[in-house]
Amino acid sequence: MINADDAHRAVAFWSAFLQLPPGEEEMGPFTFFKRHEGEGFSMAIQKSETPLSPNSAIHVDIAVADLDEAENLIIELGGRVTKKVILDGGFEYRVAEDTEGNHFCIFVEAA
Repeated sequence: MINADDAHRAVAFWSAFLQLPPGEEEMGPFTFFKRHEGEGFSMAIQKSETPLSPNSAIHVDIAVADLDEAENLIIELGGRVTKKVILDGGFEYRVAEDTEGNHFCIFVEAA
């Protein structure tokens, strides 16, 4: 569940970034995304009733095919990348924020 001050903006960002269409109807303050056939996760955006505060302790990690392409898409959709990290051994990930300031990370999954 992702809380949002502007739920419509957050739905547009996450729908485009994850390539998952939003459900056809809202369920109260929730908008659920449609799953691709055979995939086993659910995600929803919830309209927050109280002001949001940044919280980096809990976030989503998303595997992407290409870090640079994913970063460009995040920026194009109104988010931002706040940090690029390369660990010993060469593993790289990037810390990003969606349009609501929610933190998440992107990385390329090892083959």
